[in-house]
Amino acid sequence: KSKKIEDTKFISGDKIVVTVTSKFDSKIVATGDIVMDYSETLTMNFNSNNWGVSGSSLKIEMKQRKHAVTGKAVVMIKVTDLTGYAKPKYMIIDANQSLNVWTKGHKGCTTVECTHGTGNGQNGGNGGNIAVYKDASVKSFNIDYTTDGGIGGAGTYGYNRGRDGRDGKYKEIVRPVNF
Repeated sequence: KSKKIEDTKFISGDKIVVTVTSKFDSKIVATGDIVMDYSETLTMNFNSNNWGVSGSSLKIEMKQRKHAVTGKAVVMIKVTDLTGYAKPKYMIIDANQSLNVWTKGHKGCTTVECTHGTGNGQNGGNGGNIAVYKDASVKSFNIDYTTDGGIGGAGTYGYNRGRDGRDGKYKEIVRPVNF
């Protein structure tokens, strides 16, 4: 299954309260709670989709707290695309789940694909950098990431292959996080 993360802030109280009123009789009212379930692993794709372009560099901030309804440990996460392409993403996952982050550079264009002629291949894009800022409250968290650089494009016979993109860097920093 795949779920889209909408541009939103955190849901307060870890539940949504829905109230429905009859359009025929305003005295008929029903109210229900929907408790948020954060038990899925999330995957975020910041890979480049264009020849020779680098993956996005990211700032990921996180802090841990208890689920307001169930009491389970959850991690609140804010992901900021440092290229400015996308708005920050806010999400919450169970502390025992994983966040998968992909920010690979795209491969370089080959001479045939780019110019339909002869010449050197294009350079591959660099992988994006990921900086994770963890609040001291984060006791357990799983992150899987890919920051690979793209492969250089092939040149035609007698011409050079493009340079491979460099792999991005990953670092974790423990410091107070406020959002």
